[in-house]
Amino acid sequence: MHYDIVGPFTHNLTIIEDITMQVIKIKGMSCQHCVASTTKALEELPGVSRVSVDLEAGEAKYEGDIDKAVVSSAIEKIGFEVIE
Repeated sequence: MHYDIVGPFTHNLTIIEDITMQVIKIKGMSCQHCVASTTKALEELPGVSRVSVDLEAGEAKYEGDIDKAVVSSAIEKIGFEVIE
């Protein structure tokens, strides 16, 4: 993310937030409903911001400050297997 902050006390301050996408491999997804379920499960986790699930690659990418075990548990709770 990139923010330009302009104001009387900021002297045209620019803040660049470097957030890395985390990737988790998933086994068992076979359709777009699986993608939607996985996306919803991850988006509902506190601390997760952006989510992208790729059916063909069998993976989910997400941004956020959250323990990977919590993400894995959410995926397994909806019936899929996380590949370590």
